[in-house]
Amino acid sequence: MKGLSVLTLKTVNVRSITYYVAGILAYTLGGYEKSFSQPPLSYLMRPTSDPLVMAGPLFQPIRGVIFASALYPLRNVVFAGLWEVLLQSLLFSFVLFYWVNHPGKPWLNWTLGIVFSIVMLLPLLGLVASP
Repeated sequence: MKGLSVLTLKTVNVRSITYYVAGILAYTLGGYEKSFSQPPLSYLMRPTSDPLVMAGPLFQPIRGVIFASALYPLRNVVFAGLWEVLLQSLLFSFVLFYWVNHPGKPWLNWTLGIVFSIVMLLPLLGLVASP
């Protein structure tokens, strides 16, 4: 990793692009125009036609600098090839998002409850059984 300036430029770039792509997808596929115009979101969010909302991508370089500033001191750990951290973050986000948005699936509650129990039980058994 070069220096802070290289990390900052890359972070600003990726942050801005991913924000724009995610925003376009959310707007197109998520019906944001309608959702933001109706309560309760209309009380909290500006309409999608508002100039500040339209200018949102222009503020992302600032957030990119903030992200880079937070990542820079941790760069040797975060970017050292710990692919399992990225995988765990992705799986965590996906499973939690799906579970929260599908509360009427008892099989999911049971499956995740059983898997949780096993994940807690195995190290406990290992600790108890170890000399």
